Amino acid sequence: NVASSWLYNSAYAENASNSRRASPRTGNQAMHGLFNYSAQETTAVFEANRVYTFSIWAQNDEILNDTNGLFMYIFDGTVPFSDANSLASGLFTAINARQPGMTAAQSQANWTQVSVSHTVGPGAPEIGRPIGVGFFARRDTSVDDATLTSVVPEPTTVVLAGLGGVTILAWRKRR
Repeated sequence: NVASSWLYNSAYAENASNSRRASPRTGNQAMHGLFNYSAQETTAVFEANRVYTFSIWAQNDEILNDTNGLFMYIFDGTVPFSDANSLASGLFTAINARQPGMTAAQSQANWTQVSVSHTVGPGAPEIGRPIGVGFFARRDTSVDDATLTSVVPEPTTVVLAGLGGVTILAWRKRR
């Protein structure tokens, strides 16, 4: 696997001669799948007790076996990027497909947002290390507007997750 800067296709802007090419969701560029991994280390670092979410807007150009879909990753930026080294990953194939003859406005309304998340607990080894994000867009998938966000989980969510764990333990002891 090769890590690189984001791979943009500068000729990607809306092109009337290719009716299957998705119109960029915002601005005038998006990336079309190149069968390459695209990964980068951000300037942000992992902090304890936070949930990190990497999101991308995607759209398939056509539905062909094994040519559409998007793999997404969050990884420790100090470790060489690979599928095996990711802290969170996901494969997304249920992405809206651009239909031939769609207008630019229809294409822009057709984008699907997909996300992967990673929760950093107290004492996690990645704390203080740079956050890495990456993706692999298959040949017939287009991506645009990638974002990385982080939030502190609400105390209610943490309490409910803890209660769920206690309930499972009590249930297992009874069996």
